[in-house]
Amino acid sequence: MDSQIIITSAATAALIAGGFNWFFREFDYRYDYKKYILKRRQEAYQEVERNLIILNRTVFSPLHPGQQVHEIFCADKHTNPLEHYLTNEMSKVLEGRIWLSHGMLLRLVNLNKLLLNISYEDPTPSPTPESLYQRGFRYHQQISLHIMELQLQLFNDLKSLDKIRSFKKNSFFN
Repeated sequence: MDSQIIITSAATAALIAGGFNWFFREFDYRYDYKKYILKRRQEAYQEVERNLIILNRTVFSPLHPGQQVHEIFCADKHTNPLEHYLTNEMSKVLEGRIWLSHGMLLRLVNLNKLLLNISYEDPTPSPTPESLYQRGFRYHQQISLHIMELQLQLFNDLKSLDKIRSFKKNSFFN
């Protein structure tokens, strides 16, 4: 009789311990998964922030004294910073698109389309610095508006960056 009680108690204890072990393993897995998603989202938003710093740089235009132009339109005979930005910087941001909110992605795609249209406005393979300045001056307000929308979206998204459940519910994963 005593041995049955001991065996029953040991089996019950083993089942309870196994249940707790399974529960905590599952908890650890979910915690690590959420940490991974948060880390990837942080990296994607850091790239957006880095691009906003690049886009916000303005200089005074030599062709229009007193007027500003975004630095990505300041070229010399050998460089095209707009092309460099589109092929290198913007593509890095868009690589992390699955980790961004729909609003952020929409604003980035709209800015990318605008910059591509500006870039292809002059079909020559290497536009003159003057033509880039002219385009930068002509589209300065429109680009500034896109940048401001991106900044506002960034501030709003950073408030809810750690809300993994709502991100998964509203993301491309669904």
